[in-house]
Amino acid sequence: MSDQKPRGFAMLYPGYATLSLFGVEVNPWIIEPVWQNYSSMYREAITAKEAKTGMELSHHLTSSLYFAISALEAFLNRKMRKHLSATHEEKKIYDRLRKGKITDKLKNWPEELLGKPLTLRSGTMDTIGFFNDVRGDLTHPKTTGHHTYKTLEQVDADSVIDVVAEYIAQYHQACGDQFHYWLWGWNYLNAGTPLPTTPPTTATTPKSPPASPRCKPRKRGRAQRLLS
Repeated sequence: MSDQKPRGFAMLYPGYATLSLFGVEVNPWIIEPVWQNYSSMYREAITAKEAKTGMELSHHLTSSLYFAISALEAFLNRKMRKHLSATHEEKKIYDRLRKGKITDKLKNWPEELLGKPLTLRSGTMDTIGFFNDVRGDLTHPKTTGHHTYKTLEQVDADSVIDVVAEYIAQYHQACGDQFHYWLWGWNYLNAGTPLPTTPPTTATTPKSPPASPRCKPRKRGRAQRLLS
């Protein structure tokens, strides 16, 4: 039995189930970046629609944009990594994924990976570009901020979900694959066992694993537009 002390997530939250990857304890629900970011985007967009105040709305819309762009980049990076893995060493793969604008990846990588561009609705790429610009202005503020948040008010929460889901679904369509069920938004992150209010200062023996993530059913109308 190893006498190595827990570290990272396991040390902070010993009552929460963890998974060891390369000797590092991690939360088992965040090892799939595409699903995790898409699910978080979906949850933030839905929460934005339910917001009662302008402050809440701005917060959740901002979060939905962060997760939306992260989901798209994680999706494309994974596809490109698989494409390059047989012929390129890790450093070259890493450099390829690290460099370049996300908008250039979205426009150019599908044709490189699939041999043809994606069939998207007119305006979809412009909408994604707009969301990415707003996200960038919020992440790297260069003005007094009033204009940026005025622009944020133009973001429609449903559209954030629609364009990201459409892009991923159309990529799978071009491959001849079935897209993942979670594009419907039926499955997104659930807190399971609540984390301690204050992380303990010393590790203790894990007591029990958290509850499994539960499905969150949502309206299905959006699906009819994904592959139209």
